[in-house]
Amino acid sequence: MKYFFIFLLLTFLSFPAFFTTEAGAQEYERKKKEFKDRDRNLDPKKSQKFLRPKGPLAGERGINQSTPFLMAGDPRFEEMLKLALVEEDQFNSAVQDWPRLQQMSEIEKRMFLRRVTMFREKLRQEAMEEAEQLGLDIPEDQKVEYFRSYWTARMQLEKEIRAEAKERHEAEMEALRQKMRQQW
Repeated sequence: MKYFFIFLLLTFLSFPAFFTTEAGAQEYERKKKEFKDRDRNLDPKKSQKFLRPKGPLAGERGINQSTPFLMAGDPRFEEMLKLALVEEDQFNSAVQDWPRLQQMSEIEKRMFLRRVTMFREKLRQEAMEEAEQLGLDIPEDQKVEYFRSYWTARMQLEKEIRAEAKERHEAEMEALRQKMRQQW
């Protein structure tokens, strides 16, 4: 009986050797080496993006990170802000009119809707935190109006700051170019 089990074990262990071709074995070894190399060369910072974000409604940037300065001057942000400022009852129709939505697959559409909802919530949270820091007590029925006015004013302010910074940057770059021409 024990000889039978030894025979069975040896047969089982040598089974792949009987049925794989030389090319198949080479392909298997090549893939095995690729996986080892890939695992060895993993950059920990790059692999962080595959980890599940912690906390409810954690977005791509994370909940606890502050909003970048002059974010409202970015044209992509302005498009998303227009969508975020739409009232709740009109939100679904506004999202359906979004130009890029028709080009997305169903999974991408669901992910997009989730991101927009998270974005809206993040903007509301930031506006309410600002009101809290200012010591404002906004009544429930006026929170939507405050939200809109805060982000409209902030977007206008940041656009103006960006325009001034762009003009200054161009002037400084021209001075730098003149200096480089003279020096070199």
